[in-house]
Amino acid sequence: MIKNKFPELYPFLTDSVWRTIRSVQGAARWMKNRYSPQVQAKINPYSTCFSHCSCWFLQNLLPDFYDTLTPDDVTGEINSSIYQQFAKRHPAIGQWGASRYRGKLNQLWHVQEKYLNDKMQKARTNLKAVFNNAMTIQKIEEALQRGPVIVNTSPMYRRKRLGHIMLIVGYEPDTETWIIDDPFGDFREHYKTGHINQGNDLPVSVSEFERVRGSMAIYAV
Repeated sequence: MIKNKFPELYPFLTDSVWRTIRSVQGAARWMKNRYSPQVQAKINPYSTCFSHCSCWFLQNLLPDFYDTLTPDDVTGEINSSIYQQFAKRHPAIGQWGASRYRGKLNQLWHVQEKYLNDKMQKARTNLKAVFNNAMTIQKIEEALQRGPVIVNTSPMYRRKRLGHIMLIVGYEPDTETWIIDDPFGDFREHYKTGHINQGNDLPVSVSEFERVRGSMAIYAV
């Protein structure tokens, strides 16, 4: 922060000025992805939340290259022989099936990390996707300056906790609010009827989101 780099300025600036500086530094918003509800997918509509978030991740970072990419494209590609062979060459990551992953959760994330890096390399970008299984709020804030952040969550649905993936596309520091794209709908309403398809650009306080957010994330560096 400027306050840390130039402490000699602190006595001459008001609190409101510091709040403005923090707001400008911390605010982030990624809105280049084309939101589409998970339930409208042609392939495995109830188990492709990761495909949706990976698709939107690429659309935001590389819109000129991946504007027409769809979540169904991602699902088909990541279940192709390329990633089955990748799993076989790396036995520790478990089995990668034609329709779903079977194995430990962090191993699934490594396959997604591989897929995203392959797509980013194809676009000839210097960006790289990185998996982190100990993601903190501060790290998310920092990562949002470079791109959206894919996170694992466990929202409530029909009185049960779902294993689910969401995309953080923005941060409003003044109100300490994340902007969330939820592929399945509005998790704040527990996906009640009428909220299944309404998961685009959800404002959620950081503290509220911590109740459902896990520790895993993929972001760009």
